[in-house]
Amino acid sequence: MQVKWPWNRGPKRGIARGVAVFGSAEDADGLASQLGQRDELKRWLAERGDTLTDTPADLALVDGAIDAWKEQPDIGPKLGSTVGLFLGSVLVRHVDGARWHVWPNGHPVVRLKSGYEYDVVALAGQRVQLGKPPLASILTDAMDHLE
Repeated sequence: MQVKWPWNRGPKRGIARGVAVFGSAEDADGLASQLGQRDELKRWLAERGDTLTDTPADLALVDGAIDAWKEQPDIGPKLGSTVGLFLGSVLVRHVDGARWHVWPNGHPVVRLKSGYEYDVVALAGQRVQLGKPPLASILTDAMDHLE
């Protein structure tokens, strides 16, 4: 998945966009716990009558709600970051060898064993703003880049 970077210095340097991690970037379990919080997303889905089950099928459920959510003033501004962290959590749980990784500027990404990285916050931001890529296609793409 290609992400178009909206700033000049490149994604790994300069100011982290959307989400930044402070503390030890070497603690994979701590990162997964810190970045895997989904309380807000669960609440938003519950208001729609849906339940988050922490499975890949939830990507389609969340994807189907994005267009309505982005119009809501209390949800829209934080939608890309919230959905991006959820997407990253799904990748870490369901793609063999996927782990959270933190760039030098504090921005979290998901790195596969192959070294391929997904800036899930930027990808979710593209989905919110442009309507693509579908979240489930990012999981499929990650499965294709395992080795």
